[in-house]
This record gives sequence, C-alpha cells and structure tokens, in this order.
Amino acid sequence: MPSKNVKPSKSEQDAQSSSKAKPASRVRVRMNVEGAPTYYSNSAEIMSSIWDFMFKLSEVVEATPERIVTKDLCKIIMSPSHAKVFAGILGKKIKEYEDQHGELPIPK
Repeated sequence: MPSKNVKPSKSEQDAQSSSKAKPASRVRVRMNVEGAPTYYSNSAEIMSSIWDFMFKLSEVVEATPERIVTKDLCKIIMSPSHAKVFAGILGKKIKEYEDQHGELPIPK
C-alpha cells in the first residue's frame, strides 16, 4: 500500500511546475503596407449571415430630397465573434471621445 507522505520525484516536480507556468505574453507585430488604401466613408451598410458580418462602406456623392447617390468604396467581411469584439472596441472608443468632447448627436 503506497504511503501518503511520498514526495514526488524531481522530474515529477519539474513537470508539475512547467504545467503551472504562466503563458508567454503575445507580441504584436504590425506590418505596414506601403500604399495601403485609406477611405473616408459617410455611409455604411451592415449585413450578416450565420457565418459572417459584412460592412459595405461608401461615400455620399450626391444628396437631394429625391435621391441619394453613393459610391461604394470597400467591403469588410469578418466572423461574428470578430465583429462582436470590433463593436465592443468601437463603443469604448466612442465613449472615450464623448467623455472628452461631449455627446455626439445622432442625425435624424
């Protein structure tokens, strides 16, 4: 019958301590692409499916009481979980902006 006071061997101690080690911190490396496009968008559509979210960004080039003409600029497609994280970060940034500059009015 095994004794309850048996100490683990050195290799068992090493295995236990390595399994409890904290994960290494992640380093973010950003690769700047020269000539990466930059867009100004004042119009957006958001579509979703079970698999992804699509953000279609455009610019209003003409607006009259009868019609609005937009120029499509780009589409950004991401997974639902990525879109949720993006929405959370965007909400946080908007709150920080409003805390510093005042509440943003929403046009009607």
